[in-house]
Amino acid sequence: MTDKESLPSIFDYLNSVSNKKYMKPDSDLKVYNQYIMNKGLSYYPDAILLVDEVNKGNISDQWHYEFLYHVLDKKVRRSKWFKPDQDDDLKVIVEYFDINMSKAREIIKLFSKDEIENIKQTLNKGG
Repeated sequence: MTDKESLPSIFDYLNSVSNKKYMKPDSDLKVYNQYIMNKGLSYYPDAILLVDEVNKGNISDQWHYEFLYHVLDKKVRRSKWFKPDQDDDLKVIVEYFDINMSKAREIIKLFSKDEIENIKQTLNKGG
């Protein structure tokens, strides 16, 4: 077994906190990430205020895990993580002008739908 296979994932820690199945953290908490833990729990109304409290201080990963484990109620917490929608028109602008997404979001407002369709036809490589 390789070293990567033996390490728990951050989602194992999230499940541990929610389901109250204590995980003895690996010595360095290599995969533990307070931001991801806070983000994963912030989707739930019963956890958001506790996540806000633990986020106020500068505490170690071990203390962060222990706080969440002992303070949150046992509950199944599963949700899809928010991901921004991928806009096809933005992808076309990025490819055509060879720019990043943030620049494409800025300049897409300058184009009409017809102009974007013309760009799509220009980029159409066929098949």
